[in-house]
Amino acid sequence: MTLYPLLNCEAKFIMYRLVLNKKVMLMFEYKSEVLVTTVKWVNDRANEIDVARLDELINKRTEEGWEFVTYSYMANTVGIRSAILITFRKEK
Repeated sequence: MTLYPLLNCEAKFIMYRLVLNKKVMLMFEYKSEVLVTTVKWVNDRANEIDVARLDELINKRTEEGWEFVTYSYMANTVGIRSAILITFRKEK
């Protein structure tokens, strides 16, 4: 007797794949870094130096086996500088 007797063959295959995929979940290690900007970004335009530093950091971490996941701009309303929070991940 099957667990899902009313499902057709294709649906059973999909359910079986979901169960298998659930058991083979990948585990990741995450790493976040703060990159301080040279000037505060008050509009949508970034400083060329900041963009170059961001590219350099992403490329360096990629060479180390880290995968770029996301970033977030952290505005500083008081000071003249702000920062970018960058998150990477690597399979365990």
